[in-house]
Amino acid sequence: MSQLAILNFKYNLTKWRPGRERQLSDLIGEPNYEPDRRELERVFYKIAGSDNNKKIKYKELNKLLTKLGVENAAAEARQMIKAIGSKEKAIDLECFLDLHKNGVMLREIRHAFSVFDRDRDGRLSAEDIQHTFRMLGESYELKECERMVKQIDRNHDKYVEMDDFMLMMTRPVKKAKT
Repeated sequence: MSQLAILNFKYNLTKWRPGRERQLSDLIGEPNYEPDRRELERVFYKIAGSDNNKKIKYKELNKLLTKLGVENAAAEARQMIKAIGSKEKAIDLECFLDLHKNGVMLREIRHAFSVFDRDRDGRLSAEDIQHTFRMLGESYELKECERMVKQIDRNHDKYVEMDDFMLMMTRPVKKAKT
């Protein structure tokens, strides 16, 4: 089911803003959730492409945002890289992991869910998942998407609800003992 984790990162890229947003969410009590490090690494390398550069470059980021239908994807990609503070105009793995060190906010996960939820019925079907992957240039047979749904569908209704999605995508952030 790790393929669904790709969208978690993809969404986060479109919503990055320098630390203030995350600090504000901590003040108002919105919980943060910690994505799995291995999943983040898989997502990073998926976006970085196969040229073994070990960096997500502007070109790759722009292409991704365009596929996701982000308005003015080129400007958004430039802004994201600028917000990260990269002089190389690219994001390396350590920077990528550092961006997620405080976890992701619940509203980011909800938005990632909504990217899959084409008909806005609050649940993901195998067809929703297949369509989203096709939009992103991935090709999965419907049977494969049905298996993905089955892996995380806890009530066996052949749909992924938000709770299922949350469990798949995250785990609670462990607070440091003071």
